[in-house]
Amino acid sequence: MLKDAKEWPMEFSGLLPVKINENENIPIPGLRLFSKTRALALAGWLGGMEPVKLTIEGNQLLLESGQEDRWLVTDLDKKTAKTAKESLLNSQKNANGLQFIAVQTVPSIEKFTGFWMLRDLVEK
Repeated sequence: MLKDAKEWPMEFSGLLPVKINENENIPIPGLRLFSKTRALALAGWLGGMEPVKLTIEGNQLLLESGQEDRWLVTDLDKKTAKTAKESLLNSQKNANGLQFIAVQTVPSIEKFTGFWMLRDLVEK
């Protein structure tokens, strides 16, 4: 869905160098946040906290940032939490752990107020 958005303007971003994969149709899990009035403030806050990765613990979606900070994004129902956790695990296996966070004012405008590529590295 966001594959076609690579040319959209961005006000805040944190992009990792992404190795081109042979199968560019591998889904990358992520989080899209929308706010008509607070998108710029939200993107500025996210940019300042250095987002690292999204995780699921129990029924909670968490954002890890910096070296020690974790933020509760939302509580999920059981089925959604299970699906999201599977998506994040599949990303580790199939997409080098890539994830994203996007901030937009509304879904219909082709512009990111903020966009970050994250990577959940598998601990060895």
